[in-house]
Amino acid sequence: HWMCSLWFFVGYTPNGWVVSTGLAEVLDEGDPSTGQGATLLPISFTGTGLGGWSGFTYEWITSIYWAITTMTTIGYGDISASTGVEKLFSCIVMMLGCCFFAWSTGVITSLITETPYSRSRFNDTMDELHEFMSSRGLSPELTGRLKS
Repeated sequence: HWMCSLWFFVGYTPNGWVVSTGLAEVLDEGDPSTGQGATLLPISFTGTGLGGWSGFTYEWITSIYWAITTMTTIGYGDISASTGVEKLFSCIVMMLGCCFFAWSTGVITSLITETPYSRSRFNDTMDELHEFMSSRGLSPELTGRLKS
């Protein structure tokens, strides 16, 4: 949710993805070189939505769709960065997605391959017992009884 909210905020410029996908229209360009002072009218204020959704709902769905496809590295390309700030933000989100999946894969692998503590402790005790019996030269009969 945080990523989708930030993505909408970053793209809310006259040249950003919000305007290029039709989620807002430019009423006043402002300064053409920087976009400062621009006036945008999001579809949520007009009450109209796309695909039968209300404006706010469609904006959120579009933003969360981008966040999920970017963080999972699927990236269909239908909503893409067009300004420098959007590209930088997209790179950060992609790196966060990769880090999250690397971390979660490591945790799952560790859970699958990790020897339970009780088993590890038992193996250590048996190794100590075997070493003790070998160093004392105990008979095979006594050694077998101690191991069982």
